[in-house]
Amino acid sequence: MNAYRPRLIAEVVRLHSDYYAKHWNFGLPFEAKVALELADFLLGFREGRDFMRNAWQDDARLKGTVSLQAPGDGDDLAHLRWFIVDEAFAGEGLGSQLLGAAISHAGACGFAGIYLTTF
Repeated sequence: MNAYRPRLIAEVVRLHSDYYAKHWNFGLPFEAKVALELADFLLGFREGRDFMRNAWQDDARLKGTVSLQAPGDGDDLAHLRWFIVDEAFAGEGLGSQLLGAAISHAGACGFAGIYLTTF
């Protein structure tokens, strides 16, 4: 899987933990959920079906990320996951680029659509 690199899980969890703690007072249960579900996604990553795109600043800090979990058997919709941009990089168009890449992947794979779950 070409999206993975060391510290990826930690950086994605950092982005989500920082944002949701600051804006929604989320803590350990949320951080653990992100880490566990992301690890499971990466360990079961289906090359050519699942999708993950990451943007790094100087190969050290994750600026933003987006993932699509491809439909499983009997489903036709991909699940948009872990879409977030570090607030320090907001307004640069990075979110649009990441989301556009995910949508393009879904189209190229012939997925019927994409859905997002949130709290």
